[in-house]
Amino acid sequence: DFQTAQNAIALATEYFESLPANVRASFNNSPQEFLNALNDPEQRSKLEELGFVAPEEAKAPEPKASEAAPVVDEKPSSPSNNG
Repeated sequence: DFQTAQNAIALATEYFESLPANVRASFNNSPQEFLNALNDPEQRSKLEELGFVAPEEAKAPEPKASEAAPVVDEKPSSPSNNG
């Protein structure tokens, strides 16, 4: 409803205003630009630099079929081998 939306906007603005001045300046002192950046994948590197999101881990390449771990064929122990 409208009141819930107004409360969300007020909280977002309050949070934005609590950020350091240099961070606010990087978003032109606009809470709207800050919120847009949080939802824009193209601005991820900027948000990483500012510490708002953790850096993405580099994805390791998938092993090729020829590099896959060998399959071990384990045979169940027989009752006579229980020692």
